[in-house]
Amino acid sequence: MKICSALCLLILALLAPSTIVDAADANATLQSVLQSFVDKHIASGVVALVANKEGVLALDTAGYANLADKSPLREDAVFWIASMSKSLTGVALMMLVDEGKLSLDDPVEKYLPEFKGQLVAALDGSEPPHPPKHPITVREIMCHTSGMVLANDKGLKQTQNLKDDVAEYATRPLRQEPGTKYEYNNCGINTGGRLIEVVSGLAYADFMQTRLFTPLGMRDTTCWPNDEQAARLAHSSRLTEDKLGLVDVNLDANVSPKILEKLSAGTHVPQPVVAEMGFGISNDYGKHYAMPAGGYFSTAHDLSQFCRMLLRGGELDGKRYLSEKALNTLSASQLGEVKLSPKESYGVGFSLKLSDEEGPSAGSFGHRGARRTAFWIDPKNKLAMVILVERLDMSGEQQKVLYGDFMKTAVAKYGNPPPAPTFSDISFGPHPHQLIDIYLPKKGDGPFPAILWFGGIWKASKHPANLGFFDSKGVAVIAVETRTMEDAAADKEKEPISYVQTDAIRAVQFVRHNAAKWNLDPARIATGGGSQGAQPALFVGCSRDYANSASQDPVERESSLVTCVAAYRCQPTLDPVRMQEWVPGVKWGAPALGCSFEESLKRSDELLPIIQKWSPDYLLHKDAAPMFFENEWGLALPKDITQANYDVHCPNWALGFQSLAIRAGATCFVNFPEHPVREYSDIWNFVAQKLLNRPAQSRSLEEKRN
Repeated sequence: MKICSALCLLILALLAPSTIVDAADANATLQSVLQSFVDKHIASGVVALVANKEGVLALDTAGYANLADKSPLREDAVFWIASMSKSLTGVALMMLVDEGKLSLDDPVEKYLPEFKGQLVAALDGSEPPHPPKHPITVREIMCHTSGMVLANDKGLKQTQNLKDDVAEYATRPLRQEPGTKYEYNNCGINTGGRLIEVVSGLAYADFMQTRLFTPLGMRDTTCWPNDEQAARLAHSSRLTEDKLGLVDVNLDANVSPKILEKLSAGTHVPQPVVAEMGFGISNDYGKHYAMPAGGYFSTAHDLSQFCRMLLRGGELDGKRYLSEKALNTLSASQLGEVKLSPKESYGVGFSLKLSDEEGPSAGSFGHRGARRTAFWIDPKNKLAMVILVERLDMSGEQQKVLYGDFMKTAVAKYGNPPPAPTFSDISFGPHPHQLIDIYLPKKGDGPFPAILWFGGIWKASKHPANLGFFDSKGVAVIAVETRTMEDAAADKEKEPISYVQTDAIRAVQFVRHNAAKWNLDPARIATGGGSQGAQPALFVGCSRDYANSASQDPVERESSLVTCVAAYRCQPTLDPVRMQEWVPGVKWGAPALGCSFEESLKRSDELLPIIQKWSPDYLLHKDAAPMFFENEWGLALPKDITQANYDVHCPNWALGFQSLAIRAGATCFVNFPEHPVREYSDIWNFVAQKLLNRPAQSRSLEEKRN
């Protein structure tokens, strides 16, 4: 049966999960990567910088400052960095913590008495306003867990005076108990800026200028660009109506100078700034207002000075700005028991990376801005990376390309090389796509527990999962590449998914058979995968034991049972009918069953025997391996994600699977923002606990092996 026409291949490409993003070529120049963003209409212009502790390693540009006249973007172009301002504020506040003038654990009301008596008012009105269990703290306002009013709250007065604005925040009830929920909050960071004023005795902007910007040589970092700086301003762009290109955004280009002068109380406001930001910024000029949560403009040079200071542990050119203790605090998670996502957390004005998926290593810290500017400090690779663009409507997929390609290129060219496998490209079968890489922990004597992490099921790939975390826990990571449905199509296999699932079973058996050779514990093996890669991981975990004691192949005599399964943002069924029940309208998986999705839906009854053989949800039983599903998306469509991408990766899949698992008596956890798991903090913690808490060399398993 012919199963893969040119049309089918096109469908595969479109349906392949968007989490699999092509990394930038390690041999590409930084400039060529930036130019690709312009060519793909991701950005009209971009400036990027890479630095280490000693200085700038690369500074490149591509594209235009202004699409209307095609003026080239300069290296010293000025950008509105928006929420990257939060990190500037976080550093300033930690300077005062260093000086003993305040503590992160202090209640805000200690310095701002207007916050005394603040109440909690349940958002749903289910209970009357009541005093919080504790007053909001400095830590909570700086890491978005205070529960304060949000900046977009209806009726909230904006005065362009920091003292008055913060006093207005204090009159509003808290949205929830402090320290119980992460909720991105400009009002909290602005309150931190007001604390800087009260504690230091200086206006916020004056403190930033005298204590941080001037000593660091950040000459173009300001909330009020002058005429010379405005002439270097990078202009924002957005998609054209046909979505095929980009066009300049001019918010209020035609406002007359007289109106601007009136709004700014006579203070001159450069016309390019108004066109970029809107006439409302005139009030900021007139009142000399600097918004701590998002008001600053800056350049690549200035941000490199700031970033290099952080990369050097709080010191630059012989002057210390922060103690190493303060730096370690602001770059560590301050959320306590509150979880943001498996991939990120939040410190003191800084976003923190918990995985190395985007390029920078886990433990990197930095921030993004509203128009897609970003910087990251990567201590492990000893790099600072800055990328500056001005784009209003960049999709989530485009952001992945922008940040991922730039930072992966920067790390590949200038960072420490990624950890090499202890054993690489080991064949577990005759096909060239039956390969594993083994990463053993650097410390410990072993034998080590291991997690097998599966790659693509359409295109062959293997990549390790969270090496830093598992290395610290003494867990080996095994990256598995299996034959794919593309391979099955080439062989005219009628059940293409069989290649993937049978290879997954054999990979587990192969690792177990050779465990002693690689200092692994055969009794403690987990499987896992992200998106499509979770399908074979779940198949192994839900299947009965494939051990065949009568086989002539010693590998096939091994048990295929595993300790647990980790599934990240995945699709756990091959049944098109169940897919439609769980996520109406979704199309995924073709040609797993040997035909297009539409055909599989029409022939679902006929194809049921194949589905029952290979789909994890049909193999569930009470002794299946414990499973943990994780998703950083909730039940509502995230604003920067397309509906098609969300449908393929939303948590409804996991919830549907969980209901079947419960019915079968299997253990299945599902973790996403509205559905937290109390027993385990996240997917990695689940795997580590399951592997490390299980006795080594299980007797029952040893008996099976013998």
